[in-house]
Amino acid sequence: FNRMGFSDGELVALMGMRTVGWFASEDEGDQSWTDSPLKFDNSYFKTVLHVENTGDIGPGQGILASDLQLVDDPLLCLHTKCYAADQAVFFEDFAAAFNKLQEAGMPRQVGQRNQALDPGYKEMYAELRAAITKEKAGPATLGLMLGSTEVPLLQPLHERAKGLMSRGDLEALAVVAALEALQGPRVPWQSGRQRSVPELFPKQAELATVRAKARALGLGDRDVVVLAGLAGIAHRGHGRGRVTNGYFVWLTSGTHDFCALPGAGGGSDDQSAETEDQVLSPLDSALLAEAPLRTRCFLYAESQLSFFRDLA
Repeated sequence: FNRMGFSDGELVALMGMRTVGWFASEDEGDQSWTDSPLKFDNSYFKTVLHVENTGDIGPGQGILASDLQLVDDPLLCLHTKCYAADQAVFFEDFAAAFNKLQEAGMPRQVGQRNQALDPGYKEMYAELRAAITKEKAGPATLGLMLGSTEVPLLQPLHERAKGLMSRGDLEALAVVAALEALQGPRVPWQSGRQRSVPELFPKQAELATVRAKARALGLGDRDVVVLAGLAGIAHRGHGRGRVTNGYFVWLTSGTHDFCALPGAGGGSDDQSAETEDQVLSPLDSALLAEAPLRTRCFLYAESQLSFFRDLA
């Protein structure tokens, strides 16, 4: 985040996203950071300080090592205490930091500011808000918070948004609507995204291509491996709609029927869906072929917690 121009205070504010949602613990199953994981407020910071001071945590709740770093570091702890004490300050700082995150790398275009300036933007926002509210902050909304854009509630809006806003703008606006549905702050929104975040892991992607795109975004090999775990959920269904380490468990299982080496093609076109799930893609093969990448794949297969920590 420092490399992207974010301050320590902005990092702490963005960590407040953990007030919503769950994470999977190897020993305890699904756990939330707060006792109201579908409400966006400042309770995450209160939980972190409470655990640090007392060592106690509520039923069904958990805490990660990265959370406790917010109190171990003196500077980060100042921001954490501030946000725990004043939700209005947290909302104000979070809205500014999240807006900055959404607009990172965007070209500045005069006259494109806030959906309220155009009735079309306002109508689209209202439809997104209604769809998310109807879904009652279920899997689709949480998917948006995790960065997933291929969620059902967005599909009928893509065609209607053409000519009004780009796909990237629609995806960013959906996250703004999801935050408000979870009782979070209203994040400033600016149009002008010419495209979505580049797709790093299209089907049949090769490692050299993925690496080049990742490095252009400032990401390294560890990031490539950990994000491949999310691509496994998207393309193969590992995790059955939830974020788990299932892709790495499958990849390191040694039960594959065919190994598609980079440049060797992906098998016959009439291959059945059942067989396809057992076929290694060029990227899968490359992750197992290079020792450093293979080691990390086995680490994530053995420890979902390690995968989650690096993914976070």
